[in-house]
Amino acid sequence: MDERYFDAKFDGLKELIQCQQANTTAHIVAVSQNVKDVDAALRAHAESIDPHGRRATNRLVQNVIAWLGLVLASIVAVFELREH
Repeated sequence: MDERYFDAKFDGLKELIQCQQANTTAHIVAVSQNVKDVDAALRAHAESIDPHGRRATNRLVQNVIAWLGLVLASIVAVFELREH
């Protein structure tokens, strides 16, 4: 085998490695950007006032307070009826 064969083979491997490195770098950058986008979307969602955000939490708290008030009023009414 002659030296030109090994030079050509080496050049081909060198190009292949460079191409794979470029593809790997591009993939890592894309994944990193996707993670940043998902993180930003989750933060925006947590801060939003849509039904899954703070408004829903506030509504849930109001509902719990209302039900607790109803239960307490029912207990007081039962005790009042027993006293009379």
